[in-house]
Amino acid sequence: MLNQLDIYLRSADISPLHSDLGIKIHGFIMSKINTTYANFLHTQEPRPFSLFVYNSGYGFVCRISTLNDEALQVINMLENIDKIIVYGIDKSLFVEKIDRCNSINVAEISNIMTKKKYTIDIITPATRKTTGEYTNPPDLCKYFNSVASKLKFYEKISIENSELEELFSNIKMNKYSFESKNFMLGGKNIPSMTGNCDITINSNGEQLKKIKLLLGYASYSGIGAKTSLGMGGFLVRM
Repeated sequence: MLNQLDIYLRSADISPLHSDLGIKIHGFIMSKINTTYANFLHTQEPRPFSLFVYNSGYGFVCRISTLNDEALQVINMLENIDKIIVYGIDKSLFVEKIDRCNSINVAEISNIMTKKKYTIDIITPATRKTTGEYTNPPDLCKYFNSVASKLKFYEKISIENSELEELFSNIKMNKYSFESKNFMLGGKNIPSMTGNCDITINSNGEQLKKIKLLLGYASYSGIGAKTSLGMGGFLVRM
């Protein structure tokens, strides 16, 4: 089952931080969950959860999504917190409210997404690796390699690279805006991108179903690399 939790945090001065807030919240999560499971997560690839943090204008919103039932313990722990301690800033981040979405099965995604036109948003910087190096070209299909990998690992649904490229050839971008960004991780700037676009899906039948599956699943898995550390936060809007 897929699960998602939004934590609304009171605004705080995070300017002293030398890395993204998502990385700090990841560290908080690892310190609070069962130690054995935390150690397992450090070795698990692909990771069974994603998170990203954005500034809503009124405060920070942290979205955590889990891809299997075992990782649900992350959401269960966070659902009961009233503050998040972030090393590097003087004050804790206090929780204003928490919203938990209903669990869904991956098979429900194509039924929920009933249209052929969507707006997609890359909320936090997305990156991918090519021959061991991080890159940020605005080629959406390449970022979805990680989504397909997680679908195969956690849902036993196989979409190989050649099929992925064919599926994305049936997606038309009607309007788009992408911007090159840097994401601070471990003292290094990772080249990445954010942005949004309006898309139309020009296919039917099984192809249409698979494209909807990829887009909907990406809103839980994130896109690209380092999605458990705050990168590749992805939204799809009808």
